[in-house]
Amino acid sequence: GAKLVTCVWTLTTVAGGFLALRLYCRMLKRQHLWWDDAFLIGALLCIAVESSSMTYMVTLGYGKHIWDFNMDNMQYLLLPMNISGTLTVTSAAWSKTSFGITLLHLTDGWIKKITWFCIISMNISMGLSAFFPWVSCTPVQKVWDMFVEGTCWAPHILVHYNIFSGAYSASQGAS
Repeated sequence: GAKLVTCVWTLTTVAGGFLALRLYCRMLKRQHLWWDDAFLIGALLCIAVESSSMTYMVTLGYGKHIWDFNMDNMQYLLLPMNISGTLTVTSAAWSKTSFGITLLHLTDGWIKKITWFCIISMNISMGLSAFFPWVSCTPVQKVWDMFVEGTCWAPHILVHYNIFSGAYSASQGAS
C-alpha cells in the first residue's frame, strides 16, 4: 500500500517537474503555449487526480494481497477504480496527442497525414478503452455498485479490447 502510493506520487511529481521545466523554458524564450502544452497539462491533471484516487483506494486496502484484503471494502473500491482507469487511459492518450501535435509542427506532406492518422486513430482506440467500462453493464450503476441487479459484458471482452488498444497505442509510440 505505502509503496504503491510512494511510487505513484513520485512518478507524478517527476512528470510535473518535467512539465514545469518545459513551461519555464517557453516563458524564458517568450513563446506562447500551444495545443501540445495544453494536452500535456491536461494529462498531468488527469494523472494527479488518478494518483489522489489511488491514495484513497489504498486506504481501503487496494494493493494488499487478496488474503489480507477485507472484501467488505470491494463495494467502495469499484467507483474509484473505474475513475482511476479512465483517468490513466485519458492521460496516456493526451500525452501521446501532445507529442503528435509537436510532430505536426515539424512535418509536412505525407508524414503530416500519417501523423494525423496516428493521433486520431490512437485517440479513438484509447477513448473507447476509457469509455467501455462505463457502459459495460445494464443498468450503468452496476458498474460501480455490485449489489444492483443487472447484466454486464463478459469480462474477456474488455480484457481483449484493452489488450488490443494498449498494443495499438504502443505501436504508435514505437513508430
